[in-house]
Order: sequence, then structure tokens, then C-alpha cells
Amino acid sequence: MLNKIDLMSQQELVIVENIIKKNFPEKQLIEISAKENINMNLWLEKIEKTKHKDNFTMDVNYQTYGRAEAYLGWLNTSTELSSSEEFDISAFIRDFIEVLKNKFNNEKLEIAHLKIYGVSNNKYVKVSLTGLSDDINFSGQVPLIDNKANIIINARINVSPRKLENYVISKLNKFSAKKSITPKNIKTECFMPEQPNPKYRMSSEDAKKSLLTRKNIF
Repeated sequence: MLNKIDLMSQQELVIVENIIKKNFPEKQLIEISAKENINMNLWLEKIEKTKHKDNFTMDVNYQTYGRAEAYLGWLNTSTELSSSEEFDISAFIRDFIEVLKNKFNNEKLEIAHLKIYGVSNNKYVKVSLTGLSDDINFSGQVPLIDNKANIIINARINVSPRKLENYVISKLNKFSAKKSITPKNIKTECFMPEQPNPKYRMSSEDAKKSLLTRKNIF
């Protein structure tokens, strides 16, 4: 199953199709878009009619995985927004993610993952992006009106953690000031993940042996 095909051009889709078919020639490829409801019924029908078998564990090349992760700066920021007057929290985070998108675009930095949550009185709103060329996804309570809110920002951008933190926090302070909103208790974690080194690693061959052993026992 290939998801999010609405984010690909026809040329990109053909390239990905060829890669999948080359590496998994025995598998049926179903291309879907959950967002645009493309081929969802076909995929669900396939799930319902397929007799599932015990699958093997996929071997993961952790060096390749680690190199990919090392390209990204990871940022997790939380803050409390407050204002003397009520404001639309959903509009605030929608406009702020546009500010960040424009900043990263100007710096020629690709967005792998960018989400902003706004929470107030047990209601929430969320905006997200998974690429510079993507549309902003919006969900939750719209509008969400209050004079205070908790904001959480998650970002995975191909830039150093130091620069990523500087970009986000400086833009947050400037944007809030323009709206007469005060961010308080800003807490940020910003880092690049280390090379993954899982304690328990099982190859696909070991997984098959383990599965056969369990079947013999039971």
C-alpha cells in the first residue's frame, strides 16, 4: 500500500512505483490517498478479503536510517500564550505556521514535519505541514476563542538544532508581539538524534525461526 499519493506528481509516482515493483515483485501495489479518499474502498476491500499470514520481520539498515535522521534538527517547544483580550487561537497558529514556512523556504530548508497544537479549556486545534510545497492541514475546534492558550510546536527540519531553535523562538516572539500576545514559560528541547542502537535486534531469518518454534510449542 502506497499512501499520500496526493502529495506526488505523476512523475514522482511512476518513480516510486518502479522502485516498489522492483523490490517487491510478488506484492500487489494499491495506491491511496486517505486525505482525498482515493482508492480507500479498494484498500479496505483488500484487507477484508485477504487471509492474513504471519509476516516476517523486516531487516533495517540502521546506518542508513541513522544517516537520514542526522539530516534533521528536532525541536519540541511549549509555551503559554496570554493576552488582555480574547483572541482566535486557531487563527494565531495558522498564521504562525505560515510565518515559519516562509522562513524555512527563504532559507532553502526542507520541512520533514511541522506541527503546532493550540489547547484551551479542553479544546484543541492543530495545524501541520510535511513539506514546503504542501498545503497546511487543519483540524480541531475552529474558531477557538480565549485570552490564553497552551501551544506546542513540533518540528523536524534539515538544519542544525541551534539554528532551528533560533528561527522558531525569534519568530514566535516577534509574531506574538505584533498580535499583542505574550508567550510565557517557553520550554524547548532541540537536538539531532544519535545513531540508533537498539538493544534487541532480530533479523528476518531469526524471526522466522522464532515463529516456527512458537508454532511447534502451541
